[in-house]
Amino acid sequence: TVQVAGEINVDDGIYYIVLDNNGNSADGPGGEVDDWEDEYYYVQLDDWGFDFTQVEEGSSSITLTSSSITDDEFQVTISLSDLGEIEGNIDFNVVTTDLDNNTYDYLDDYLTIGTSFGSTAEDYDSLGDVENDEDDFDIIGVTAEIITL
Repeated sequence: TVQVAGEINVDDGIYYIVLDNNGNSADGPGGEVDDWEDEYYYVQLDDWGFDFTQVEEGSSSITLTSSSITDDEFQVTISLSDLGEIEGNIDFNVVTTDLDNNTYDYLDDYLTIGTSFGSTAEDYDSLGDVENDEDDFDIIGVTAEIITL
């Protein structure tokens, strides 16, 4: 679940969750979309809705298990089997950008979550750390949990 200070606004920006299935890496996904590695996966929320795919060019879309949007948050459920071979943990970050993928906000430190049932990871980011008062893209909370369906 990702929560923003304002309201989800896909007319003026894009929301991403980027995941690295090699949780043993020295540094996980950062806040610059252009720096993401080919083996990363990402969920993109824009004016077309949700898209889940791998960064590698030519990768086809993967079906999300579920997704939802409310005024100030969105939530997705991803099947672990859709992330390929997972090596240990999953590193992930949440990034908001303008329509040209210029970063508004991201978690300063990526999060790591284990793959066993009940594992959780969460971060509560500083309110107002986005330039130009772009509250719609100011990430204030992220929660991840490994569940069974």
